[in-house]
Amino acid sequence: MKHLLGYTIYGTVADIPGEGTAAQRLMAAGADGIELLTGYQPVPRDTALLTEAVHLPYATDWYGVWSGRLYVEENVPEDTIRHMFYGRSREGICDAVRECISQASSLEPDYAVLHAGNANTDDLLIREQSDSDTDVLKALTEVVNDAVSRLGGEPPMRILFENLWWPGLRMTDAAGYRVLEKELEFEDWGLCLDTGHLLVSLGGVRTEEEAIDLLLRTIDSYPEDMVDRIGAMHLHLNTSAEFMRSHRNGGEVPAGREDRIFAAYDRIYGSDSHDPFTSPRVRELVEAVRPDTVTHEMKTVDPERMISDFICQRSLFG
Repeated sequence: MKHLLGYTIYGTVADIPGEGTAAQRLMAAGADGIELLTGYQPVPRDTALLTEAVHLPYATDWYGVWSGRLYVEENVPEDTIRHMFYGRSREGICDAVRECISQASSLEPDYAVLHAGNANTDDLLIREQSDSDTDVLKALTEVVNDAVSRLGGEPPMRILFENLWWPGLRMTDAAGYRVLEKELEFEDWGLCLDTGHLLVSLGGVRTEEEAIDLLLRTIDSYPEDMVDRIGAMHLHLNTSAEFMRSHRNGGEVPAGREDRIFAAYDRIYGSDSHDPFTSPRVRELVEAVRPDTVTHEMKTVDPERMISDFICQRSLFG
């Protein structure tokens, strides 16, 4: 089993604290390499050499464009379009996903993670969510099927679909997995179980022990074939139940789309804090899933804190 550090193309490996080369610093911390959040541009060589797996870029409300709910104005910059919608049209969305898969394949990663959900920008600051999980997942499979078909019928690396707490793949049960199983037209795919996202989907917890117990009960409810599809785990903790409950349907909702997104950041980061587990019982979670890879997905804003959190959580595995 590999233990990776979740990292981003928007940082540099030179920022990883410690002595020696970046590879030596990662090794000293206990990392076998990095799972890199990629973009649409080539990756610097020093980062590429440390990359074992990739996390493909995500667009906030691509389903809004796909479903016709959103119209993208002509004056919106292309970088903003990629970040928020993938594209201006269904064709543009498929092109962007194909491009990011193709770009990431040059790194020859073990797998590529893709967020399997959508954050409806009209719903970001309210409790009710307008889009159905099934509709979002069926649309996503259309996008990925199209992208993969134009890349030869099978992806250049295994694609792992990651759960979110917005409409799409939540992994609170097997329903979303069954949609993917039915709709995907290629074989080389799997699941990435994100423990922090799952805790938000399950309503939040107050303590680490409560988190481990709830996650174990949920994983135990998965059918065996679903567990077998989990190729990677994004491991991190949040004990944010009180924060989540205090922010439900509270406050003024800005009228502008981008203003709503910025206003939602505090709630997103407060709900999904990416803290490290500190209890040795976290091994029970990994043993219940038996993934090929565990990515320790810590906060990346402060490199010193990121590495100390990584070392804290990684040390629980010996």
